Amino acid sequence: MAGGYAKRMWPLTKDIPKPLLTVRGKPIIERIIDNTRESGVQEVIVSTNERFREQFQSWLTQSKSQNIRIFAEKSSSEENKLGAVRALAELLKSLPPDDYLILAGDNIITSNLAPMISFYHGINKPVVGLFEPVDKKQLQAGSVAVIDSNKQIKKFIEKPKRSMKGKLGALAYILPYRTLDQLDQYLAEGNKPDEPGRFIAWLHKREPVYGYPFTSHVLDIGNPQLFAEANKIRRRSRTRKR
Repeated sequence: MAGGYAKRMWPLTKDIPKPLLTVRGKPIIERIIDNTRESGVQEVIVSTNERFREQFQSWLTQSKSQNIRIFAEKSSSEENKLGAVRALAELLKSLPPDDYLILAGDNIITSNLAPMISFYHGINKPVVGLFEPVDKKQLQAGSVAVIDSNKQIKKFIEKPKRSMKGKLGALAYILPYRTLDQLDQYLAEGNKPDEPGRFIAWLHKREPVYGYPFTSHVLDIGNPQLFAEANKIRRRSRTRKR
């Protein structure tokens, strides 16, 4: 999912999509795709917008990566964007019925995704990647999930108004096609077309949804400070390996 305009990171992202920013010399999107490849995923679809379509196409040509398709929604600005949920619903119309791993284009997940995929195949139910928050502020700014001993999500709240205990939900979902087919119903009921966590909050009240706790932190490149911190983390990680 790479269709946003990242206004919180302007002017840095005013003329370049956030997933093409580099972390330690490598575009964020390449770090995400490398993880999916290592986890056994063969085909990747990048969902962006018309404004940044050519930049993603140029990146794809230069990277020479295989089995990657660029899909561009018709929006060209923040004011007329579809929103992540509606963009996913539109994209689904052109895809074959299948199960899909859905990832944010600005989250670097350092955990290998193969165990999460294996967990999904064991239950064949919607799965959401979870990770430990850094502090309470991070919990209130994101999706908070509470799971039971079987990892089924019992509570899922997008941007809670008050402090609560739980894990953070990453935009890392594995959803069967039958679940994705409910996107139109979610939108028809007048729910928000952006913030995918709101779809999960709606979904878990209608069918079992499970959480998969990652063993490492997720680097959410949400603002300039977090972008700078991601570069520091990668630098420290490389230093330790030496």
